[in-house]
Amino acid sequence: MSETIDFIILTRMRTYRQWPQARTHLVLQNLDEFNTDCLRALIENDCKAISFYETRAKNDGYGPLMPCTFVASPARQKQCCCDIYPNLLGIEIMKEIPCKAKFDIYTPYDLTACPQVLVICTNNHSHPPPAPVKTPEAIKAIFYELLLTLSWKLADATPLQALQAHLSWKESHNPTLSDLHPSLGNSDHARRLINTLRFNEFPSGMGFTGAIHLATKHDLLPLVICMTKRMSWRLMQAKRLLIDTSFKRIHGWQEFEFESWDVAHMKSVIGAQAFTTSQSAQAHFILFQQIFKIASADMGCAVQFQYMHREGIQTIIADGHKGQGQGLGMYCVYLCKDSIQACCYDTTALLHDLDPYDHLCCFYCLCLAHYKRNIHSLHGQIPKDMEIAILTIASVEPHPDLQGTLKKIKKGGKKAAAWLKDKIEGTKFALPALYQPNSLILLEIWKASPTTTNGNEQAHRNINHDGIMRGFHYDTNISASLDLFDAFGINSSDHLSTHAYCAKCALAQQGKEY
Repeated sequence: MSETIDFIILTRMRTYRQWPQARTHLVLQNLDEFNTDCLRALIENDCKAISFYETRAKNDGYGPLMPCTFVASPARQKQCCCDIYPNLLGIEIMKEIPCKAKFDIYTPYDLTACPQVLVICTNNHSHPPPAPVKTPEAIKAIFYELLLTLSWKLADATPLQALQAHLSWKESHNPTLSDLHPSLGNSDHARRLINTLRFNEFPSGMGFTGAIHLATKHDLLPLVICMTKRMSWRLMQAKRLLIDTSFKRIHGWQEFEFESWDVAHMKSVIGAQAFTTSQSAQAHFILFQQIFKIASADMGCAVQFQYMHREGIQTIIADGHKGQGQGLGMYCVYLCKDSIQACCYDTTALLHDLDPYDHLCCFYCLCLAHYKRNIHSLHGQIPKDMEIAILTIASVEPHPDLQGTLKKIKKGGKKAAAWLKDKIEGTKFALPALYQPNSLILLEIWKASPTTTNGNEQAHRNINHDGIMRGFHYDTNISASLDLFDAFGINSSDHLSTHAYCAKCALAQQGKEY
């Protein structure tokens, strides 16, 4: 291989001599590694000797006389060859080689029912396969998702040791970036992708101007979370949670609450309270992330879900807000991104393979009070039989003819068809959250869960009437009364709350509504 080094060194010598800023000589102190006869022939332009050495190099499988094997796909839009010898002897222009190979790709209309794609190639290729230097968009999305988990550390992330350390890829058996895709093995290419995302996240740089931009960006999504350690404890201990957002209690803000029913004391207790100005899925993802982060820090343990860990939160009942549901599903995806465990309810599915809607199928239920109220609001706009058909979907028992009912609703007029389209395509988690047979939630857990978010509604009503601070003092007093009952058995009133009493009040309330 000494002749190969000779050609490279000679080119560098010529470049060095022709460089305008060069004022000294290039001194080679390792001449024993080179074929000096070949160097002399090149310097003296001895064509006969050069031909001899180049021919000998070709016979040994290298050198400038070897045919070029560099191949690039048209998508790369390469014009010049990247091989070392053409660059040494003069830039070669890439030539297009016609290829008779033809691909026919057959994709099913329903990839969920048939997750297979058929690819048929006819005729032979006229070239070797090009190097996979371009990162596919799907792999690029995964790479960007990994980078976004770095948060502020993205500012100085590199594709080598620093990035692997930030992603906890420290051991020898851990993956490297090239395991995602061979193209990421090129550190310059990986650095370009990192810089692209870094510019999107920090368009004003990482200096003082960048800090001002970040502060301005954060002002667009103000988030206030009100939690005590006692509230964190109740949130982490709860099996069945209720979530709800009030849109008209506080001007310019929406009030969000986690609430649960304390069976031991027969009281509704608040697990977390927050105020925000956005109802997007991303805003709710941040909201859930921060609430459970605070609770985990207070309790010294991570949040757990029944379908993930075989203990913890069994169900979450909500009013069906799209951004709220999607944000909760995104948070579950975030929790399971590094998990290698299978879902406890579906052992054929790994937790890290589930999308947000798959996660919601394992614990998410819709408030029946909101559901019925929204259906009754369509009274007069849809036929009575359509109204009844829509109400029958919310069931814990198998529907005698679910598909027939859905077809009937679809043909039941513009309003009914729009409602069905929203529940099937828009709010994809709605049907499994209403109809237990379409959900993965165990039947006994579904039946044991609350059916409404009335506890949250009452908490919002108290804040609306009395104000935020009075509502906070009310929650504090409730917590103190529960602690008092645990310590001394003293109830907050002479009247003991029982299941029978609560059921009686619920029936009376339903009688008022209808």
